[in-house]
Amino acid sequence: TGLYGQSSLRRGSLSGKNQVVKHLSADLFGEGITIWHERIIQLIWKSGVRLIWNKKNMQLKEKVFCSTMGWGLTHDDNWLIMSDGGNFLYFFEPETFRLNHRLAVRDRGKPIYYLNELEFIKGEIWANIWKDNRIARINPDTGQVIAWLDMSPLVDLIGSNDQENVLNGIAWDSVGDRIFVTGKRWNKLFEISLLP
Repeated sequence: TGLYGQSSLRRGSLSGKNQVVKHLSADLFGEGITIWHERIIQLIWKSGVRLIWNKKNMQLKEKVFCSTMGWGLTHDDNWLIMSDGGNFLYFFEPETFRLNHRLAVRDRGKPIYYLNELEFIKGEIWANIWKDNRIARINPDTGQVIAWLDMSPLVDLIGSNDQENVLNGIAWDSVGDRIFVTGKRWNKLFEISLLP
């Protein structure tokens, strides 16, 4: 979860029960996370920090400093993939956090900005676009948007009047082959499936 003074790392069940909550200090604004082997890697928004947690006991192992803002984070078999709110995806070596390459994201030649929450699903990078009700499905080799998923009906179901409570969460259960989406301060988690 994010926001200054309210950020935490949580382990919970799909029913919404939090089993473990680790609160961050008030000066840290929590952003994207991904699990790489036995580590949970959590981005911090503006401070250029990555927090490394032990996956098993959720104890903080270390802080790693970097030169970019952190928004979204996911991984494929080789790289940590990060967004910073611009139109590039950054591919880092998972053990050293060295930048390997970056990839411009475009839809028919037009740059796509505000790339936010990320998830790697079946060979594609899915990205929330900040303050947009769509999810971009991105080719990780070319940066081209393959398709857009319109989540407006889910946003309407939430019915929030707060313009900050945007669509902002994607998770893939690879074992159960299930995709979940949610939003900032939403009280619901939706399971979605793609029609042929």
